[in-house]
Amino acid sequence: MREWQKNLLICYYFFKYRYFSNFKNKNSLIHWQKRKFKKHLRWIVKNSPYYRDLLNGNSDVSLTDIPVINKSELMKNFDRINTVGLKKKNVFSKIKKAEQTRNFKELTVDDIAFGASSGTSGRPVIFLASSSERARYIGTIMGKAKQNHLFWKNRLALVLRSNNPIYDTKSKKRHQFKYFDPTTSLDKIVEDLNSYNPTVLFAPPSMLLQLAKEAKQGELKINPREITSVAEVLTLEDKKNIEDSFNIKLHEYYQTAEGHIGMTHLDHEIYLNEDLIIIEKDYIDKKSERFVPIITDLYRKSLPLIRYRLDDILVEDVDNLDNVFTRLKQIDGRCDDVIYLKSKESDSLVPLYPDFFRRNIIFCNDNINDYLLEETTSGVFELTLEAENIQSFKEIKTDVLASLEKLSQKFEVILPEVRLNFEKIPINFDKKKRRIISKRRQQY
Repeated sequence: MREWQKNLLICYYFFKYRYFSNFKNKNSLIHWQKRKFKKHLRWIVKNSPYYRDLLNGNSDVSLTDIPVINKSELMKNFDRINTVGLKKKNVFSKIKKAEQTRNFKELTVDDIAFGASSGTSGRPVIFLASSSERARYIGTIMGKAKQNHLFWKNRLALVLRSNNPIYDTKSKKRHQFKYFDPTTSLDKIVEDLNSYNPTVLFAPPSMLLQLAKEAKQGELKINPREITSVAEVLTLEDKKNIEDSFNIKLHEYYQTAEGHIGMTHLDHEIYLNEDLIIIEKDYIDKKSERFVPIITDLYRKSLPLIRYRLDDILVEDVDNLDNVFTRLKQIDGRCDDVIYLKSKESDSLVPLYPDFFRRNIIFCNDNINDYLLEETTSGVFELTLEAENIQSFKEIKTDVLASLEKLSQKFEVILPEVRLNFEKIPINFDKKKRRIISKRRQQY
């Protein structure tokens, strides 16, 4: 696709989602989704060998007639699901080489750019994007991000785990994209950011926290008009810390390898992009409105995603049911981050979600800066705490153990042995930051 064609597509999708993608109510959205899905499925059945065989060439089926798939199934059948003839073995080989050399320019085959997720919960998942899909992605994001404008000159800084040709789709005159490798030294990143002076900054919360410290110390001198958190779970505490340091309201993109799932609107609340994807809610705890999303991308063609179950746990804001799009209270974490403890009353296991532990650890003592809770394969809690004041360790230990005991009493579960460590928690920008990890569940 030529440059002028890409730019034309960017403009088209920008104006579409900025001014013309308005639905009167939820029913009008659902009606549009059904029509769009029928049209999309006809194309998929013709071009994806997997779905053609699965549906016996019949595209006249309802969404719920199609089986739900997960990451494992997607990767197992990758060669037949994708519509561009790519082979998983060849793609993974190129991705592995790019990760080792940190040279991501070769992650293309003809018109198709590709990459992989970080693989924090097992085998990475591959994503694909044609040049038209990349143009749609950029135009859509800019159109839906109403705090920015297509015709403003932007210098966008991407401090992400890996680069990808998808970020090269832009208008070179007005929108410059620059990738900053987080595996280089923090001093080098700060120096390069000061030189580039971005107007828009994209980075995961773990990196933004480090940059916030540099800004407080006067080392980082940038003044972007927009900062967006991506790739990792953003806690309320981290959000406040980053916003205070940069004196700016933080935006959040709920972006996965599988697609652009949600983003903050002008009210700084996260809404699901249900004008791009159909989201079925698999409730794992209806009482607390926690659900796992099953997504159907209504536009993606190179690697179709139909009834694809994500690993994330989302919390719906039920006080906003009148809105067209689903609003989230928070992104709670991954399914792998849920810890199951034995009930005091029976042999059943009770799920405790990441946010429960976060609140009981971070709020029990003001001297706790950071934490890492790992449930070992034997069921022991290894809790590493990073504290402000070395003199307060004894007090912190007392407060944390009491808080976890209180949590276990509330849910009537047996609290396992807790081993406390006080040390600086290492930062690995090559992987997503996770504060709650259940190694025991990974055995199942």
